Amino acid sequence: MRKALASSRWWHWRWRSLSALLLWMIIVAASGSSENPWGERERCEALVRRWAGQEIWNMEEESGMDLDGSRKWELQDLLFFLHVPRTGGRNYNQCFLKNMFSSEELCPRSYDKLRMDLSKPNCSLLSTHDDYSILSMLPKARTSTITNIRDPMNRVLSSYEFSVEVAARFLRRTRSMLRRIGPKTQKAMSTLDIWPWKYLVPLLQRDLFERRDLRAAHLVEQPQKPANVYDVPAFVMPLKEFVDHPAVHELVHNGQTFQVAGITNNSYLKEANDIRYCVTQFEELGEHVLHVAKRRLNGMLYVGLTERHKESAEILVHLVGRQIATRNLHKETSSTAKQTATYPDYGLNMNLTAGNDTSYGDFISHMVTSYEQCSSSLRNAQVQRRIMSLETIAPVNFSKEARKTIPGDTVARILQLNSLDFELYQHAKQLFQLEQEFLKNHADELETFEPDGRHGLEEHITSLHATGIVGSRDAAAYVLEEDRNRLGVTRDAAIFILGCSVVLSALGIYSLVNFLSRSARAKSRGATALQRK
Repeated sequence: MRKALASSRWWHWRWRSLSALLLWMIIVAASGSSENPWGERERCEALVRRWAGQEIWNMEEESGMDLDGSRKWELQDLLFFLHVPRTGGRNYNQCFLKNMFSSEELCPRSYDKLRMDLSKPNCSLLSTHDDYSILSMLPKARTSTITNIRDPMNRVLSSYEFSVEVAARFLRRTRSMLRRIGPKTQKAMSTLDIWPWKYLVPLLQRDLFERRDLRAAHLVEQPQKPANVYDVPAFVMPLKEFVDHPAVHELVHNGQTFQVAGITNNSYLKEANDIRYCVTQFEELGEHVLHVAKRRLNGMLYVGLTERHKESAEILVHLVGRQIATRNLHKETSSTAKQTATYPDYGLNMNLTAGNDTSYGDFISHMVTSYEQCSSSLRNAQVQRRIMSLETIAPVNFSKEARKTIPGDTVARILQLNSLDFELYQHAKQLFQLEQEFLKNHADELETFEPDGRHGLEEHITSLHATGIVGSRDAAAYVLEEDRNRLGVTRDAAIFILGCSVVLSALGIYSLVNFLSRSARAKSRGATALQRK
């Protein structure tokens, strides 16, 4: 009886030891996969936080040299237009920005970093699809940056429509796939040479040709009047498929935030791809990227809104018009000759002299009027070109009215995938409102602008700080310190978890050795007992 009881206890202890060992293995495995300090989640958080903290610190160092904030509103030697795709930037550049500078001051055409050329003397206006990281290649202290931000929903839809439209041109021109429409030269640039269309258009191009071949083989049904022109799979990739395509995730969704932050796949930053990967894998890390993008917008000379393009143009021309005039006057004085800016599209030939109030008023009026006329003409030409392109895939025909037929689940998916861009757009609208208030309160001072003047900007900058939209140096330092503290907490937690894992490992090994030792002794006693019998 005693032997049976002892045997029962021994087996009970044995199973308890095995259960404890199994539990320990599960805990260690779980900590290694999700809580391990060297795991993917922690690696990504450390990377993104470190990058964001460094970028914020750099911005604060730069703004620290601008004690009263007035430098923000001063036009520097180089005006860089950060052209976010599908925000109306082409019209803005062609019809407005170029008309503010003489032809000698225009930098060579540059659509991405491969074609950027700043070797031209007096290069004063640069417009590219590059992200903010290009400023690492520019004289940052002598560069003013401007951009336009668009409602993310409209931008995603416009990206889809434009990609389909350009790809459809190939169906009209050829019966087989082509890499480009015409020969590649510096002056004759194809859409297939420009980021991000050099990736998106070939994607839709291949898709259109494959679906055309299926129709020719009568393998798909061809609807005559689809209820939703964004869902015609017989002719083109439906919008809902486009939205979830990996290339679109990489190039379009949250693209405005990534471009302003400087971490697109066209970035000069070597960690850009890794940061984007981390943000897509762990969405909560996107808040750090968004914070950097907002701070970048805060530091720009001007932020326009695509949906309010005319008002945006008026604000910009008032902000920098007198400064350009003053700059030209200084050139006149140094060269003893008048500097004339010519506007070939609409025959505007004006003397931009700071001392002539009449010509300055005419300059403002003519700039806005010519912009409206030129952009209207370009839009009409673009509409006609779109109609011709989409004839090859009729009944597909995009329009504002057609957008109303897009299903709610597709709209919800776009909203979900562009959450950062929607927050950035709201921030841009706040900045736009502040720009309007600034223009209203300081219009007279802008008309008598002198490069070394302050025109009462201290009060306006103070109001910006009060709104919380533009943070103070101390506030930014606090944010950076908070990030560092959080990283410290993360490291402390990681060390604690690692210590617990070591202790558990030691206990597990001790239990295993003890178990094996007891088993060996039990077997030895059993063998001895048998020999005695």
